[in-house]
Amino acid sequence: MTIHIKMPKLLPNMEMGKLVAWVVDEGEVFEAGDPLYEVETDKVVNIIEAEMDGLMMKHRYEEGDDVPVGAIVAEAGPRSSKPDWLRVSYNGSAIKNVSNILEENRLTTVCEEANCPNIGECFGNNTATFMIMGEKCTRGCKFCNIERTARPGQLDPLEPIRVADAVRKMKLEHAVVTQVARDDLKDGGAAHMAETVRQIREINPETTIEVLISDLRGSYEALEDVLAADPDVLNHNMEMPKEWYRKVQPQCNYEQSLNVLRNSKKISPNTLTKTGFMVGLGESDEEISNLMDDILATGCDILTINQYLQPSSEHHKLARYVTPEKFNEYEEMAREKGFKYVVAAPLVRSSYKAAEAFEHAKAKQA
Repeated sequence: MTIHIKMPKLLPNMEMGKLVAWVVDEGEVFEAGDPLYEVETDKVVNIIEAEMDGLMMKHRYEEGDDVPVGAIVAEAGPRSSKPDWLRVSYNGSAIKNVSNILEENRLTTVCEEANCPNIGECFGNNTATFMIMGEKCTRGCKFCNIERTARPGQLDPLEPIRVADAVRKMKLEHAVVTQVARDDLKDGGAAHMAETVRQIREINPETTIEVLISDLRGSYEALEDVLAADPDVLNHNMEMPKEWYRKVQPQCNYEQSLNVLRNSKKISPNTLTKTGFMVGLGESDEEISNLMDDILATGCDILTINQYLQPSSEHHKLARYVTPEKFNEYEEMAREKGFKYVVAAPLVRSSYKAAEAFEHAKAKQA
């Protein structure tokens, strides 16, 4: 359903109004009563408010244009609708093939647990991100779809071998392994992750390996254990600017996460480090720029930026859908700051096209 937002008749003799400024950009969601745009008449500047909740899809006029009364100023959709750039293909046969291997090896992927929008494409390319140490997390971040529990259960000592066997069956050239947060374990699961890397390496010596770890409860020793297994990429996601940690992921610590990246370079300078964050929570461009600066100061090599997609009404409220053009601006900003490799797009996820990111960053490191 398309909602037409029209230029109102603000004065009895009004025929035109000058569109002074857009308050809601394309891709942003709004609620009834929110200011949408400003219109100048011969008397004053008027703030035009929304009559209902919605999603701003397209501006038909630009700031500074004279708009006839009754003309369609913008097109909007229901708040629950998604912009065209979030459309993806569903590859049913590929999903089934990869799912069969995962089921046979009794494994879980973050692709499935987090409802990743790229699952069809990635499974179609015979790639997946293995999620180890259980299907439930000890933290309850308000952006994440993975279920929270205070008692996640015992680690499966055979899981690293099963992951390595699945890598062999899928013939992966680049394997990505992530984990749920395991605050119930002293090392945060570091030993189990390290053993998984070693098993993959033993059975698949030509496969490059990327680990996407938690903050390991801030333990330097635990981080040393993971890096001692010699992964090719150490990934830890910053997720968001520091101003949003308390509201969206209160069990996490901004400086502690930066230290994961910083200390990884101290422990293993030649290991590529990687991080990612999302936009659409309500953050400002200044907060995003400051986050990039903080990340770059750790020596981080690879950066990914993606769209926050609200999993349910119980999660943190979506503030906006960021346009592909805006993502291009963020990517250029990061490149100018000095990151070796940057990928920014609405449906990018931390492990999306991870092999490509690894190859590019490795070439620049040489």
